[in-house]
Amino acid sequence: MAEHSVDEKYWSGGLECAPRDEIRALQEEKLKEQAEYIYAHSRFWRGQFERAKMRPEDIRTIEDLAKVPYMHKEVHTAHLEKEGSIFGGLLCRPLEDVYRRGAKLLSTSGTTAKPRRFILDREEWETYADASARVVWAAGIRPGDVAFLPFPLTLWTAGWVFQLAFDKIGVTSITAGPPFDTRQRFGLIEDFKPTVTVTTPSYILHMAATAREMGIDLKSLGLKFILIGGEPCPDASKKRIEELFDLPGGTRNFMGISELSPPCICGIECEEQDGFHTTSEDTMIYQFLKPDSSEPAKPGEESELVLTSLVQRTLITGFNFRTRDLCIYDDTPCKCGRTSPRFRIIGRHDDMVSISGVNIFASLIEDIVRKIPELGDEFQLVIENRGELSKVTVKVEPQPDTDPTRHPELKKKLEGAITDALTIKLPVEFVEFGSLPRFELKAKRWLDLRKTTGSHPS
Repeated sequence: MAEHSVDEKYWSGGLECAPRDEIRALQEEKLKEQAEYIYAHSRFWRGQFERAKMRPEDIRTIEDLAKVPYMHKEVHTAHLEKEGSIFGGLLCRPLEDVYRRGAKLLSTSGTTAKPRRFILDREEWETYADASARVVWAAGIRPGDVAFLPFPLTLWTAGWVFQLAFDKIGVTSITAGPPFDTRQRFGLIEDFKPTVTVTTPSYILHMAATAREMGIDLKSLGLKFILIGGEPCPDASKKRIEELFDLPGGTRNFMGISELSPPCICGIECEEQDGFHTTSEDTMIYQFLKPDSSEPAKPGEESELVLTSLVQRTLITGFNFRTRDLCIYDDTPCKCGRTSPRFRIIGRHDDMVSISGVNIFASLIEDIVRKIPELGDEFQLVIENRGELSKVTVKVEPQPDTDPTRHPELKKKLEGAITDALTIKLPVEFVEFGSLPRFELKAKRWLDLRKTTGSHPS
């Protein structure tokens, strides 16, 4: 555990408040080293450089990254499928050597046809822990706090990000992922009196609804902070959460990306609640580029967040990584004293919705629907508010010659296949053949009926 006084405002003050030219110089020095390393050790990245007719010495500034082919989830998945292995040419060391030294295996949550796996060695895991501690410290969490963590400690990264941070800082943690359900979790909360919780916006609202059913006064729980992430949380939702728990200014939105591990967490709000701080600038380069372009965007313009990890050594997934997150960024100094830019996520570049921390891709549903011959090709994903939670219904058309007596069987089959792929259940509704929209160009599969201000498929 690191020794930081509860009165210290910053986990790494020399870095978080450094002049911008010093940060850039640090990043570009590390970028040169990283470019040389991945060219020498990653078969995939060496091929990417060679196809671009580049060598590592061609990368000397952040802007030079525009010359390198971009990485994104689809490129990653396609490479793994072509290689027929879990790591492919992204692995920079013989796997047996990595295992011999001790490593941590992680994975995406399984929301695409082939989950993407990640592996970190012990040194990277320590970097992961320190970067996570910095994020949690920026949120206001201090030694002596008690944190309630309903995220599972599995191959999914989110739970580990915060467990490591709590251990590093000196925060007592209550790990209450599955198999605990919401009612059981309230028993733990009443017993141990946590001051902090970390969860998704949907789940904290679900907890609030459950508390009302149980006759629990949310304002009496004693929470000081609620860290929320994993899905969009518009200002109206944050305000509602703060009102329900009597925590004015007590929410902190955060975001993270598995491919960037370490450090994984890419940003968090400080006490000003004025956008995500780029908290990991010593281990990550943040670029804000015009969508579908390599041209830098200006503050206030719509941009796509592109990230480069400077410290990945075992598996290089986070180099020149297009997140598909659409942002607006601000490079003026924050009132908290940190000099880092801040950004807000305004949407997704691709067609995906996140519900209760699970990413739902229209393309995955399409793949499942079209594997059942008795169903038509068209489908629609309807997202709407039901109580405090967002829900998705899958509307599909049985083929007109399908025996109606088989509809219950087919509905159960489709729901089961979706549950297997997503790990959450989505209700299926059969509609008359020909009643769903048809498209000549790109299909719009999502129908968003939510009325919450600022909600959007993301």
